[in-house]
Amino acid sequence: ANGQPAAPITIVEISDYHCPFCRRHVQQTQPRLYSEFVQPGKARHVFIHYPIAQLHPDAYKSHEAASCAADQGKFWDLHTRLFEAPAKTTEELIALAEKAGLDMGTFRTCLESGKHADEVKKSVARVQQLNVNGTPMFLIGKTPSGSEPMKVAKVVEGAQPFEAFKAAIEEVSSK
Repeated sequence: ANGQPAAPITIVEISDYHCPFCRRHVQQTQPRLYSEFVQPGKARHVFIHYPIAQLHPDAYKSHEAASCAADQGKFWDLHTRLFEAPAKTTEELIALAEKAGLDMGTFRTCLESGKHADEVKKSVARVQQLNVNGTPMFLIGKTPSGSEPMKVAKVVEGAQPFEAFKAAIEEVSSK
């Protein structure tokens, strides 16, 4: 999660690093979501891995790479770079990881071992149980306390403009 754990609102993003609409969201809408909601502590952002194999067969490795970066506390550093250009090969992922400042020996070992492959597959299976058919998908709700699951109050589907998120967040906040 990115942002303050005590932020009143949580935005859960279900996304695929190789999805062009997801990339558009990250490049066009997310910066404003961060400046107006995440950075001031009004919302936190949670990313859920959902590479859609039939559309983007090469995306799984990117999601594994992000988890390897998370092991080093650098998930968000690599995350942004993974959306800049879809990495199709291990070499491309290694180049991005280097730019993100990761320890390369640890990263390579993690990626080549497939350490996070099951985790990504389980994430996909969980999302499929929610009947999510496309990416990006955003679930917005009040931040739960403790280990309770978040109750989804609003859903924003696709690469929507900032105003759609602002309206959804304000509606959830006012309840």
